[in-house]
Formats: sequence, C-alpha cells, structure tokens
Amino acid sequence: MDLELAKKLLDHGFKPQRTLINRYFDEESGGFYIPTLTELIVACGNPAFSASFKENRWFVRFPDILDAGGNSDEYWLPTLEDVFVFLWLELNKKADGA
Repeated sequence: MDLELAKKLLDHGFKPQRTLINRYFDEESGGFYIPTLTELIVACGNPAFSASFKENRWFVRFPDILDAGGNSDEYWLPTLEDVFVFLWLELNKKADGA
C-alpha cells in the first residue's frame, strides 16, 4: 500500500485496531499507520470473497456485496491490502450516504 492510499484511509475515518511500530512510515507531517490485511478484512465486516492473482494483480470478487449496477463488487488491484482499502472506503461512503 502506498502512502497516499494510507493517508486517504485515515482521512476517511479508519480507526487502527492496534499499534505496530513497524507499520508506520515517517514523514515530515508525522507517521501514517499502514493497517494489516487482517485489520482491513475485519474492518470491512469479514466479507465472503474469492481472489486470484493474474498478470501481477489481484482480481477479487465479493459475491454478497453489490455495486451500483446490482453486480458483485469486483476489484483488480496490485495488492490485497489495496483491494480491502477501496472496499472499506466504498462501504463507508455508502454508510454515510455520500
């Protein structure tokens, strides 16, 4: 996960479950927490998903979470952490009514 995505996650209200010193990156503005994959999955409600790694990216489908078109939510991203960050952001956007 890159630093910009970690910042976006925290800016949108993600609350870390624990503090791990090695999960912070030092920057001039302070450290940013990089959540573990487990924390992200739990924060998303432990959803059912299928994942496969193809062409240096993860294809992940969430059969029980529907997108705006009524289809299973799907992501095609470089890391599983990125997939769950985008899912968390999407779930929290919907919950906020945004």
